[in-house]
Amino acid sequence: MTDRQGEAARHILLLDYADDRQLAAGSLNRFPARSSCEIDWSGVPDVEQRWCPDSDAWAALAAELCAPWVAQDALVVVFWGNLAVPTVVLPAWLLVRHAREIEDAQPHFWLHPLGGDVLIECLPEGAVTVAAIPPLPPGGP
Repeated sequence: MTDRQGEAARHILLLDYADDRQLAAGSLNRFPARSSCEIDWSGVPDVEQRWCPDSDAWAALAAELCAPWVAQDALVVVFWGNLAVPTVVLPAWLLVRHAREIEDAQPHFWLHPLGGDVLIECLPEGAVTVAAIPPLPPGGP
C-alpha cells in the first residue's frame, strides 16, 4: 500500500493539512478528548467496544465493520494518532484488503466513511470503539 507506484496507490489520496482539519472538524473533533490522542468515550451514548488481540482479529473486524461501506463503494478517511503520518482517503474495499498494513503502519488510528455518521477508534492495545458522530452543538463549533 505504501508503494506509490503500485496499483493500490492509484486509489489513495494523501490529504494536506487544510483538508485534514476540515474532515476532522466534521468527525474526529466532535468527540471529547481524554488526552491529546484518545477520545473520552465516557459521555458518548451508544458506544460499541470490541477487542482485537492480534492482526488476524483486526483484519476480520475491519472486514465486518467496513462491509456496508464496501457495498456502497464508499471512501474512508484514515486519521492517524501520529501527525507524522499523513491522513489518507481510500476506498473501503482497499482498506479491508490492507487492514493489517494499516494497523502495522500506526496502530492508533481512526476511520470515518465520507458522508457517514460513524467514527471508529483503534488503539495499539487492540481496543476498537465504534460510535455515531455527535451533532454540532447549537451555535456551531
